[in-house]
Amino acid sequence: MTCSTKFLILKTCDGKEFVLDEAVAVRSQAVKNMVEDDCVSNGIPLPNVHSKIMTKVVEYWKKH
Repeated sequence: MTCSTKFLILKTCDGKEFVLDEAVAVRSQAVKNMVEDDCVSNGIPLPNVHSKIMTKVVEYWKKH
């Protein structure tokens, strides 16, 4: 039996891309809704989030 890890790409307003394990990314309800609606094929745009903020958010998600 093999385990397959699914990754998501989150794109910030300044063009940075964050590649995250889906289990980490879906801690955001907005991201989770997009995954459930199958809207993630080209990455998930985050037009109101700057990469500096996203870096801190990702750190938080990974710790909690």
